[in-house]
Amino acid sequence: MNDATAKNLALSHMWVAFTAFILACFMGEYQVLERSGLFDALSSPSVYFASVSTHGVLMAFVLTTFFIMGFGYYTASHSLKVPVWSPKLAWPGLVLA
Repeated sequence: MNDATAKNLALSHMWVAFTAFILACFMGEYQVLERSGLFDALSSPSVYFASVSTHGVLMAFVLTTFFIMGFGYYTASHSLKVPVWSPKLAWPGLVLA
C-alpha cells in the first residue's frame, strides 16, 4: 500500500471524527439554550434527552474511536513505516463502523 492511500485512510477517519465533534457541539449548545429557559419554543423534554444521549454517544464513542483509528493508521504508516495490513478490509471497515 502506498503512502497516499494510508494518508487518505487516516484523513477519512479524522473527517468522520471531527464531523461527529461538530454535531456534538451543536447538541451541547442546544442543551444549554434549552436548560437556560430563555427560549420557550425550545422547551421539549423528549428532544432534550434525545440530544443528551446522542451528544454523549458522539463524544464518547464516535469521536474517540475514529480519531484513534485515524491516528493509528497515520502513526503506523508515517512514523513506524509499517504498511496497513489489508487496505481491502480497511476501507470497508471504515464504512461499516
